[in-house]
Amino acid sequence: MERASIVLLEFSKSMQTPADPGTTLFLLGKRLAKEIGGSSGPLYGVLLVTLAQHLPQGWAQAARASLRAVMKLGNADVGDCSMVDVLEPAVRFMEHHGGSLDDDILTNFKNQVLKAAEETASMIPQVGRSAYVGERAKGVRDPGAVVAADWLACIAEILKRRVST
Repeated sequence: MERASIVLLEFSKSMQTPADPGTTLFLLGKRLAKEIGGSSGPLYGVLLVTLAQHLPQGWAQAARASLRAVMKLGNADVGDCSMVDVLEPAVRFMEHHGGSLDDDILTNFKNQVLKAAEETASMIPQVGRSAYVGERAKGVRDPGAVVAADWLACIAEILKRRVST
């Protein structure tokens, strides 16, 4: 997570002029895939690149396409105790609420993704490094799910500040 944060800061400083969201997401996805080790770089990379590619269809549809790409790359499904267990409810929330970004909706979104990460503690990991631990991981939140939830919660907080100003 620390390396990803550094990459994000460097990326934001390197942007000469504000690009459209699709271009920004595409470039950031490529950068994360290249510079972050382990499975996180490629997973976040495919998430953002796919989001960028499908953005003309709308945010919710693009998010759904991104989720499918992450599931395919990570060979993960809902209930496998991974970041997918946070991303899927986040996508469903977006599909249900469309483009609404009022304060209450953003607060509910934040709460929902954080709750989804907490719920991974009751699961037995089926994918990722946690799968090697098996039953012993029960009671511990999945690290990938926690990071995904934290990032989405931070995004919601940033959007809340922009909406309320």
